[in-house]
Amino acid sequence: MSKSKDQRKAQNAIADAAEAVKSAKKTAKDLPPKRAKQVRELADEAARVVETPKKKVRKKPARVTEKAKKATARLRRGVETAVAKAERKAALRAEADRAAAAAEKADAEAKARTEEAKALKKSAAKADREARRAEEQAAAALASATSTTGTDSESGETDAPTGLEAETVVQLRARARAAGKTGYSRMSKAQLVALLSD
Repeated sequence: MSKSKDQRKAQNAIADAAEAVKSAKKTAKDLPPKRAKQVRELADEAARVVETPKKKVRKKPARVTEKAKKATARLRRGVETAVAKAERKAALRAEADRAAAAAEKADAEAKARTEEAKALKKSAAKADREARRAEEQAAAALASATSTTGTDSESGETDAPTGLEAETVVQLRARARAAGKTGYSRMSKAQLVALLSD
């Protein structure tokens, strides 16, 4: 091979390296600091090859060509690696952000369900209290109605139960409650009659 061909190869390799350096420095601007520093170091190394004196290119063109090609290849590999790692990190960060958003949404939904359950429990307790109050009022009304009919009837000997024995357990419990008695909730009808008879 003639010397001028080798020199042209060397100059082409240097031009290729210069283009790679320019591209790498542009790419480094978009990378995270750590990756950008690595790319800039490789670009500086390749830039030193680009700045090879013309005298050296004339004297040892094959060696300059080889050095320029190696520096260019190292730079391109370094840029590819840095970009791939930055993309991987960005993807992981995006996945973490999505997971955090999903967890936040689930937490908000759980809080909403908890609040809803509390509201339902509160309204159920209120309905239960109102039902008990209505039951007591009904029992008291029934008890007073029974007691008035019991006093109006003639006192004759009949087989039908009269007075307390004619009332239901619910009515007897209502009377016990109204009389301020305690322990009546688990008593049988006979025990309630005995309690109220005292």
